[in-house]
Amino acid sequence: MLAIMGGMSDAEEYRAKADECREEAEKAIREADKARWLRIAEQWLKLAQHAEKKRPWKPSSCQLLARRRRMLGVLAEFETNLLVGQYVHRRQAGRSHEFR
Repeated sequence: MLAIMGGMSDAEEYRAKADECREEAEKAIREADKARWLRIAEQWLKLAQHAEKKRPWKPSSCQLLARRRRMLGVLAEFETNLLVGQYVHRRQAGRSHEFR
């Protein structure tokens, strides 16, 4: 799903993740989930724009790594909660065998 990619600039990687989130939004069953995926995609795009700008100061690689880990942790938690929610929704609808 949201895997770390190699050989890309940060901005390219963030844009790719935004694309993945938009794809997930299209697959979402509930409108609330779709809106969440689109908000996350927007945040990835903001990160990409920020990565492309020249900044007067550059955070240390440790700061960038910590920021990236925090964001990926939040996204992983969201994805887990979303998948559990989809499973529960399908199970309540009597379609648990359709879980993907």
